[in-house]
Amino acid sequence: MGATAQAVIATAYTREAAKEHLGQVKSFFSIFVGTNQGTAAVLSMITQATNIAQNEKGSVQASNDKEMQDLINLLTRRIKKPDIGVAIKDQLSQYVDFYPGSQKVVATEKGGSPRTLSLSEYSFEYDGVTKTVTAKINKPATKDTTYVLSFDVHSNQTALDEWRSNPGYPDTGDLETDYADNKSSSGKEGFFSNAKAVGQITFDLGAGEQSVDYPFPKPVVQVFDNNNKGGIIKGHVTLFNQQLDAGKFTFGLYDCDDSADHNIKERHKFIDAGGLPVDVKNQSTDKDNGWFSFPTINYKEEGTYWYKIKQESIPGDLDGDQISASTKIKYDTHEALVKVMVTKEDGSFVARVEYDPKDYPDDASEEDKAAYFYNTYGVQGTYQ
Repeated sequence: MGATAQAVIATAYTREAAKEHLGQVKSFFSIFVGTNQGTAAVLSMITQATNIAQNEKGSVQASNDKEMQDLINLLTRRIKKPDIGVAIKDQLSQYVDFYPGSQKVVATEKGGSPRTLSLSEYSFEYDGVTKTVTAKINKPATKDTTYVLSFDVHSNQTALDEWRSNPGYPDTGDLETDYADNKSSSGKEGFFSNAKAVGQITFDLGAGEQSVDYPFPKPVVQVFDNNNKGGIIKGHVTLFNQQLDAGKFTFGLYDCDDSADHNIKERHKFIDAGGLPVDVKNQSTDKDNGWFSFPTINYKEEGTYWYKIKQESIPGDLDGDQISASTKIKYDTHEALVKVMVTKEDGSFVARVEYDPKDYPDDASEEDKAAYFYNTYGVQGTYQ
């Protein structure tokens, strides 16, 4: 800072400022107004000698109105609060594939409730060549706001082939990588689902847009071997006194504990070979012959598993004899117990299903053994 007539004062003041205030400031700039290039050069040398980062220090000279205005514009851009942009990038690993249409961005302001952003509030792109997912918030970020990008992936054939050739997993999921209803990543073994994931902050302080990347923790996924042998859980329903139409009755499969009573814990959650949920709420008879079955369960460990099958297409108006006033049907409301024993043979898990003998006819063949249910239509007194 200084002028042509006060060159000595200007350089001395700049030197004193550099000496006394460096420990208290992040940026240091000197400005010379005038045409004396020698003094301006001295100011520049003093400024450059400070131990301030290069992008936070500088020395400029303004010798006319235009240069002065340009200087003011530059300082204004440097001093004003910059707009902050937010982007999230996730490069997927070779072991997973992106599940199209599953992306979601949620913003939560400090003290507020989470809000799912509309598609007009952010841009989203998946590059299939680099396997990179990118979401960018369209408007400048607001203060104290957390942005969360979520999307689904599923383990692919590469992961399955590697797991089959060398059973076990090479990676361990970083901490805090679980979803609330999925505890399969944090501290668990698996394949890393991404090669690199970063949150990117962009800003412009007057020298063009710049960015800073912040790495995210890496989750893992496990594979699900579709080569389970056997293990199909099935049932049969009979309707007396009325024709049985496909889909008339539905049934649910429930996980049970190992106690003597095998109490129900929850509805079984089916997943496909890639680890994605399968929407199997109820299974109904697909033909008029009364047979129904559940999707194959992908077992990952040897052991004994217990299930119960319940009939779920039951109205809420049953009387004490299990008869519905609305449908005139007496419903079989018992819970059929199913035992599955899983062993590993020749690299694959083999599931053998057993049903409670009281749940199938005495003369049932091995193929026809299942959980049998009997419903009856008609007036009371005709039930079998």
